[in-house]
Amino acid sequence: MASQPRRLLAPSNLDGSADNSNVPSRYRVYRYEIDHGHVGDASLGGESGAGNGELSAVPDRRIVHAAIVNCQSLQLVGEAQSDIPVAAFGKFFLTLPLARSQTDLYVELVGLVRPGDGVSFDVVQLYR
Repeated sequence: MASQPRRLLAPSNLDGSADNSNVPSRYRVYRYEIDHGHVGDASLGGESGAGNGELSAVPDRRIVHAAIVNCQSLQLVGEAQSDIPVAAFGKFFLTLPLARSQTDLYVELVGLVRPGDGVSFDVVQLYR
């Protein structure tokens, strides 16, 4: 007899309200599952965050850092452009796995890259 996937009930701090005004982000649920040891639990679809049975040494491996550009104010359309001013750098959570032939990314913005994050190397600090 094959084992059935275990269905987890979200704790109260992850439950959305009755009017859906407090629905948790996908990233928040992802981090909750990692932080509370539920990574190896299979979803109803049979997927498991543990992959080969163990958690990656980098649990936030699904975070991608990318430039945020205001295309509308810069009137960017059409072909690829260069020398575009960047408004900020964001941290984006990959909400869906990628296939080799896939060209579109499905992401959720989870924050901005800040000095001290270990990502931004363009901040210069002089010491005396």
